Amino acid sequence: MRDITAEIAQYLGVRGHIAAFADALPDEPDEAAGVYEYPGKGAAGEGEGLYPRVVQLRVRAAGREKAFELAQRAFALLSSGPEETPVLLSGGAALFMPRQAPAMLERDNRERAVFFWNITALV
Repeated sequence: MRDITAEIAQYLGVRGHIAAFADALPDEPDEAAGVYEYPGKGAAGEGEGLYPRVVQLRVRAAGREKAFELAQRAFALLSSGPEETPVLLSGGAALFMPRQAPAMLERDNRERAVFFWNITALV
């Protein structure tokens, strides 16, 4: 099975120019993204060779405005759009369908803003 969280983290690091981590959001650096596999069934059913996986993204930065900007950039990179354009990851192509727009989750213990959203990844 593909390590979709690692593939997305690598993609965000290269294309989104943000420190991104699979299955973690370490305390440093301030501007970072964590990619987690999320329990539950994807919005799309299993199709011709496609396996739905639900992934949660969390993006953090020192200020709310900066965190929102980073989240919007990552959101745009990880959306296949209405045309269902595949995103080419290191393990192959994937379709990404956001389940909602980025929303403020919390302020962490250092008062950094954290935004999150879930996507269905068809891999």
